[in-house]
Amino acid sequence: MARSRVFIMGCCRVLACCFLTVSFVAVSTGLSQAQRRPRTTELKIIQLPAPKVAGSMSLEEAINSRRSVRQFAAKPLSFVQIGQLCWAGQGITDKQQGLRTAPSTGALYPIELYIITPEGMFIYRPSEHSLEQVSSSDLRKQLSSAAQGQQPVAEAACSIVITGSVRKVAAKYGNKVYAARGGPRGREHPVTGRGYGAGGAACRRL
Repeated sequence: MARSRVFIMGCCRVLACCFLTVSFVAVSTGLSQAQRRPRTTELKIIQLPAPKVAGSMSLEEAINSRRSVRQFAAKPLSFVQIGQLCWAGQGITDKQQGLRTAPSTGALYPIELYIITPEGMFIYRPSEHSLEQVSSSDLRKQLSSAAQGQQPVAEAACSIVITGSVRKVAAKYGNKVYAARGGPRGREHPVTGRGYGAGGAACRRL
């Protein structure tokens, strides 16, 4: 049965060294170019619905039923679904301390999520639980090209690009920082998606 598709991809905005084990220069360059494009239309800030912290499917059921999906329905994800996926990846769980759903060394949180849909590219703002549009262009074909021409990436209703900054961590830990393991990042998205009718897969061939 076809499901709405979410692609999860990783890249590193700092080219000095790989911050994520799924770090890719090609996507990083594409994102930078998109951000530098002249703004011809007014970009939006979308306030996402409050995330749900309890669902109809147990964690064990979601893990057990998680599968990589490559055939899916030709319909967009709702902002409820996108917001829940963003919250699962980098959402705030403690407003006083600013703690998030994903742990971070020194609570620095250098990870950022970019959401790519037919309506454009957005960056997730955890503190406001909102999406800030940084491009109104449909970048799915460019993303597919960066992913070695994988056609499902070009057709995905939503792609989540995971980026990270080495400098943000190095500012505190200096020369102790050589590489940080980012492989587990993005694993929570397919599991969360199962509870909201969205199938997905991680994409690392970039």
